[in-house]
Amino acid sequence: VGMIFFRTFLWIGIAFAALTAFAKPREDNPVTLIALPTDTLVAAAGDTVLARIPLTVTAGYHVNANPAAREDYIPLEVKLDSTDVALAFAPRYPNGRTHRLEDTTEDLLVYDGTVVVELPLVIRPDAAAGPHALRGTVEFQACDDRVCFFPEERPLRVVLLVR
Repeated sequence: VGMIFFRTFLWIGIAFAALTAFAKPREDNPVTLIALPTDTLVAAAGDTVLARIPLTVTAGYHVNANPAAREDYIPLEVKLDSTDVALAFAPRYPNGRTHRLEDTTEDLLVYDGTVVVELPLVIRPDAAAGPHALRGTVEFQACDDRVCFFPEERPLRVVLLVR
């Protein structure tokens, strides 16, 4: 029994070492995308406004556009939570730029540099006057011309001032 336990423990240790040697933790991803601060939205109860979300992809990297070139690629997604103050609707994404990796024949649709995603918001008719912080996320998978990193999620905050 002791030898079986030892062998099992040894194989588990080898498997764990192999997995950790090749897996790159998400925390080790380089900073590839920054959600820039948005302008404060000013609106009255019952209004419809457009939140403009600026995102900057670090030079040398790209993220898949939305929609991505293929269904199995992870597109950039911007999500803003609906609250008792505002209802968030489907984002409007800019067109992606065509990008071809070296030694491939496949064209990708990507974002690089700074892109702006627009989010329509309907302010609820009974929204209380004053400042409100709306929260959401930016989800993406960044790549360079050699490798793609683990998918990531960044927090998003939009300040809304209801008059």
